Amino acid sequence: MPASPAQQPATHPPLAAPPNLAAASTPGQPVVSTPPHTSNSPAAGLSPPASPWPRWARSLVSALLLFHLAGLLVAPATVEPCPRVFQQIYPLFGWWLQLLNMNQGNHFFAPDPGASTLVEYQVATADGTLIRGRIPDRATQPRLLYHRHFMLTESLGNTPESELRDRRLIARALARELLRQHRGRSIELTQLTHEIITLEESRAGVPLDVADSYLPRPLGRYEWTDFFPETPR
Repeated sequence: MPASPAQQPATHPPLAAPPNLAAASTPGQPVVSTPPHTSNSPAAGLSPPASPWPRWARSLVSALLLFHLAGLLVAPATVEPCPRVFQQIYPLFGWWLQLLNMNQGNHFFAPDPGASTLVEYQVATADGTLIRGRIPDRATQPRLLYHRHFMLTESLGNTPESELRDRRLIARALARELLRQHRGRSIELTQLTHEIITLEESRAGVPLDVADSYLPRPLGRYEWTDFFPETPR
């Protein structure tokens, strides 16, 4: 008995294959579909956007960066003992590093570390109170501030005795800031050179901070009016 129209299966016309599948593959192999090229793809023949900097500017910046990195490598290499060639080429970079204040002596302390420098102070206030302290102070926080204090006193210790003017400038700067900080009337500064104990003393149990290892040297006395004559105390 023939099926009624309602029971006959529905038929549809075959769908056309997409353009990128027009090439039929062999039986048993998958058909690889590739997306159509867009106008922004490299295959469209467009070059990447040009740099906003001209070629000469990029070359100049690249040369400056190489010069700067070379200077950072040469600076610590000139700390004795070192090959003489580094001391000969340092003048090429020294002016630039000093201009940027990047002439740090990034050099290992071993095998012959030297003494360290501290500064003791005693501030007298208007009511007669005495405030004593030491720079750098281990209790100083954050640690970066302690490091800055440490570098300040080391600058004083590393300044040769022949450069008396520079030593006085550093001492006066310390005195002025401490007087301002503690609102003092006068201040006395003393440089302490902390020598390292010998190997024999260390083996004998002598502590690193033994009193005999600190060599004092007075730096002077300063009054508030030496820096702020318009506001005497």
